[in-house]
Amino acid sequence: MVNRLTPNRCSARRLSEIARRMNESLLPEAKQILLTAYHKEASATHPETIEAKRRQFVAEFPPEQLGKLRGKELLEFVHGPQAASGLLYQLEFGELGKGLGSIAGGSALKYRVYRAQTGEWKRKGAGAVPVACSELDAIRITEQLADQLYSGFLWADELHLGVGEYHLGNSSPSGYRPCRSFRGKSARISPH
Repeated sequence: MVNRLTPNRCSARRLSEIARRMNESLLPEAKQILLTAYHKEASATHPETIEAKRRQFVAEFPPEQLGKLRGKELLEFVHGPQAASGLLYQLEFGELGKGLGSIAGGSALKYRVYRAQTGEWKRKGAGAVPVACSELDAIRITEQLADQLYSGFLWADELHLGVGEYHLGNSSPSGYRPCRSFRGKSARISPH
């Protein structure tokens, strides 16, 4: 007959040995999981800090400008006066956009047009190959992008998504409250 590990069929000494071995193997893993969760929570950015960063970003890049500017002014606003500057750069890599979400990843072709390090304008060609384009083409493509971004801001404002889901005056201990849903999914803007 097989000896099953139950209190009735196993000595107290054997159970103690099994418990000790389980503790030795599980305790470090459980401890690491708890420490990771603690450090993640401890490093979370406070909603007031996020809101201050959002206000600073909006002051530097007012969404209304996307609906008003055209031509070279819009190019400079969206792409910056030189490579590695402007609205899109700040959203993806800049200090101003850090902690507000991320659009990082992929290539600059996700914007359909960009200013290369050389100052030359590039647009998406066949496949994912960048090809040179004129400033006029860059303006036309950027105007389309700006119109889409501005429409997104207007929808977010209409759906009350602009501030995120937190409200510090809320009585919940964490300061968070449930938010509206959109097509059955959470419409929450994550502060991380």
